[in-house]
Amino acid sequence: MVLQPLRPFIEVQEKGWIGCGALLSSVGRETDVPRKRRAIAVPPDVRTDGVDHLPTWGTRQRCKHCTVSHFSHVFCSKCRVNLCLNKHRNCFWAFHEKGTYG
Repeated sequence: MVLQPLRPFIEVQEKGWIGCGALLSSVGRETDVPRKRRAIAVPPDVRTDGVDHLPTWGTRQRCKHCTVSHFSHVFCSKCRVNLCLNKHRNCFWAFHEKGTYG
């Protein structure tokens, strides 16, 4: 059995490669950076027109109106955004009310 020298292996490690294929530079990267929520892309005139905004049941996602980021299965069929609609919160109504854009 012929042993290979360790120098090629060490050179690869120094260049930043781990044996599994990931870069060492990505291992130490900070992952605790807060992600920004995307702005709602529903124009205000469509949002407050009062026509065909029907609450429908869909997949569970974050409410687009709450500042606390509650989850909801209810989404607006016209705006295509998830909004809270239960006995404690009615973000569906608040989201479509004139003058509330937040």
